[in-house]
Amino acid sequence: MDETAPEPMDVTVDGPIGTSPADSDPLRQYRAWATALFVILLVVALVASAIVLAALPSVSPITLVGAVTNTLVGIAVLTIVAVALGRAEPWAVHAIAPMCVVLIVVGVGRFLVALTASEINIPLEAVGGALVLTRDHRAALLPPLDAGGRRMTSVIVLVFSAVQLLGAVGPLLTASPG
Repeated sequence: MDETAPEPMDVTVDGPIGTSPADSDPLRQYRAWATALFVILLVVALVASAIVLAALPSVSPITLVGAVTNTLVGIAVLTIVAVALGRAEPWAVHAIAPMCVVLIVVGVGRFLVALTASEINIPLEAVGGALVLTRDHRAALLPPLDAGGRRMTSVIVLVFSAVQLLGAVGPLLTASPG
């Protein structure tokens, strides 16, 4: 029997035992919750586009083109942001709060319009946006942005806002009076 002691292992600990470097990222929850929300919205957009395509014969061509284009742009924006959040891109982290605010404003607007029609509409995307904003995202924690990052954040938020507003207002514009 060989009773030699095993070689000592070189173990480096960057924080308290039981923590990982990911635990030291104060924006980890904020990014994770936002990524989850955007992926859920992405799945909903894909399902909605399948429903629209299934209703092809009963939809006017202009409505169909508008809905499909709006949905495809929305899917592209959500995919870009979700992937960028996975990479912890600074511009994507800065885009989370304004995108959530857009979701809340559009959701509350849809809720109010539904109430005027004596309907109840619970805007789950607005609830999701509000929940994301409850995660710690103080300005001091946000990564610094260069000019390109500010530009990317602005473009993404503006396109996302347009997609959300067109999605909310589009049905009102194409509805037949009566």
